[in-house]
Amino acid sequence: MKVWIVVCLIGWSASIARAQSDFPSLRRQFPNLPCLAPVIAKIDAEAPTTVEEALSLPPNEAPERLDPRDTGEVHFPFTSTLKDASIVQFWFDQGLGLFHLGAMIEAERCFRQVVALDPDCPMAYWGMMLVNEATPRRAELYLERAMHLASRVQVTKRESAWLRLYVGFYDPSGSPYSRCGERDQSAREEFLRRELESLAFAQPTEVEAKALLLRSQTQRWIAGKRAPELAIGVQALMDTILELSPRHPSQIDVVSLWARFRRELAADAAMRMLSDKFSQPQVYLYASQALKAGRRHAEALAASEMGLRLLHQRSEARRMAPVNHVAYESLVEQHVLMLGSVGKIDEALKWLEVMERTPQLPGADRLPLRPDPRDTFTAWDLAKGRFSLLIRGERWDSLDKVGRAWLQPSQPGSFRMLGCLAWRVSARAQGKPLDEIADPESFYRELLAAGDLKAEARVKGLASAGRVMEDLAAKKAGTMSAGILETYPPEYVVRMLAEAGEKDMALRFAKMFIAENFHAPLITAQMISIMHEIGADDEAMLVFDSAFRKDATLGDPGHPAWARVVPTAKRAGLLERWTLPGRVVALPGMPFEKRPKLGPLWWSDQKPVEGELLNEEGVRVALEEMRGAPVLLQFFVGLDCGYCLGALSELGEFGDSLKETGLQVIAISPDTPEVLRTFTKAAEPGKWPFTFLVDPESKLTKAFRMWDGFEKEPMHGTILLDATGKILWTFSGHEPFVEWDLLLSELRRPRVLKAFGP
Repeated sequence: MKVWIVVCLIGWSASIARAQSDFPSLRRQFPNLPCLAPVIAKIDAEAPTTVEEALSLPPNEAPERLDPRDTGEVHFPFTSTLKDASIVQFWFDQGLGLFHLGAMIEAERCFRQVVALDPDCPMAYWGMMLVNEATPRRAELYLERAMHLASRVQVTKRESAWLRLYVGFYDPSGSPYSRCGERDQSAREEFLRRELESLAFAQPTEVEAKALLLRSQTQRWIAGKRAPELAIGVQALMDTILELSPRHPSQIDVVSLWARFRRELAADAAMRMLSDKFSQPQVYLYASQALKAGRRHAEALAASEMGLRLLHQRSEARRMAPVNHVAYESLVEQHVLMLGSVGKIDEALKWLEVMERTPQLPGADRLPLRPDPRDTFTAWDLAKGRFSLLIRGERWDSLDKVGRAWLQPSQPGSFRMLGCLAWRVSARAQGKPLDEIADPESFYRELLAAGDLKAEARVKGLASAGRVMEDLAAKKAGTMSAGILETYPPEYVVRMLAEAGEKDMALRFAKMFIAENFHAPLITAQMISIMHEIGADDEAMLVFDSAFRKDATLGDPGHPAWARVVPTAKRAGLLERWTLPGRVVALPGMPFEKRPKLGPLWWSDQKPVEGELLNEEGVRVALEEMRGAPVLLQFFVGLDCGYCLGALSELGEFGDSLKETGLQVIAISPDTPEVLRTFTKAAEPGKWPFTFLVDPESKLTKAFRMWDGFEKEPMHGTILLDATGKILWTFSGHEPFVEWDLLLSELRRPRVLKAFGP
């Protein structure tokens, strides 16, 4: 019966929304049903049926006002129904700039701000259509609304042309893109490229046509893993865009393209982009990847660090843990890669520890508009990263310890296989007997027979790489494969080749890795010593003089590889201070001396929120009084909301288990103390195993950003604080977080509730 009533309400409200075809949204039409939007979202979060339903889904926060220079000073004039259109023009331009930079969530917030100020603006919906390329059903709804408004508002011929172009692509009222097959979608994408190309040629000053054409082409090449047919044409198009708009953010597309396919162009393009001082962290991610491709490891390391500093600074300002940002895990992955290649093993391992104690909860990555969603730092990725770093750092005791931990019968098959490899690498390096555990091939058969292979391809790949390494250790000529380089660090593979007597192959691989990592001192140091061992003294001396001496100060001089380079320095007549002075790496537009002001390298919530709540007697309860133990703050929209209380009941079922972790649970609503008092008196004894407090003026709700800046109302929110009151993880939205079993499993992991820090 209840389900039938909810369905009727949704159908009735949706029909009203279609009839009105304008704001207010469903939540505004039915203020006494504050959880109507979450019900709609739960029914079909990925395919809303009306614009109002789409707007009730995240992102819900108000946008952050940026300096126009931070987003490339993009300008796209459009028609507004407001007398003073300057403010909506500002938000539209900022949204378009963020779209080009890949910040889709922030971009939609900006376009929603335009809609909130000017609900009859067609191009605001066109902007939201652009940023929803990853969720085409929403894009179609926004485009359909834009066309509807354009029939009522007098738009320019230019705006009309832009709308018609995308109608041909999405066809919302005919055969929508979201319902097409793969072949049909490919044909439509080709149609869009042709139309953008025609518009770009027909309107030489239409910079957005050129920018969107460039974006479309680069995405096609990268997705198809194909180099551009005419690289000079891509660069010429980019140059034309920059002539019309000197700081246009579409250059990030070319940087990403060159990082994949044209290494000789990648570094210069990245440095050109950085000189424009974009404020988005993902700019530094793409720049770091391009600089690494261009063999400029020092600058690549500085760029990944700068991206993390900017992201952490933004996280501090927004009261949101960085794991919620779309670029965070990719930035950490890139930074760990750079730290490992230059030889800063301790710092790289600290980053893995930070990721290990970060709660990885499903709700944190359920934001829409992610251009390329992926699970970068799963437990498996962390394990593989630790395996590689410990070998690179020659931390054999630590490798032995984690290998034994991974070998436990309770671990998945892939971890046990990795543990087998780790244990044997460690034992071999320390001269210990290898008969305690089966060789990789035999161990793989054991796992196969036991049926403990959920990721069989992964385990088989590890076993194959381990078999090749065993052959090399036994001085047997083996067939090299890409799999072994995906499992073991390249310098370790070359050393094993040299020790196996495969001198020609070792020298060939050494030269290849040096060419790819010319300014990565850990790799060059290892290759220098290996070259000497196989008799290639001249090549070793050349690498020492031309590469290693210049970049040695980037890494950790205490690494054993640095000591192995000393004989080479003596041959060169350098008895002391054989490294060259460390060079200061200053990225364009971001002087070195200003970097520390941009925030911490390892993120922590530097300033715990201070504020007060009220209990049922109206007595103030300060957040500071809750410190000393980890706290879970559960914000909800009201004690009169049955949907909220149902979600809290589910949380109550885990009350005893949560107490075992030492966690305090505080439920917070925007009600008054009087309402709370009435509620607690009527409550069944023992039903709620946590504390209820209220925030009637929503001051703390806003401080923690559990506030919908678009609808001007409180949202559901879950915040995990450590014992000092610092934020570990946040989730907010119009649908509550209810996956408490997963939260509980995360809290039981070692170190999760410890404060962040180096």
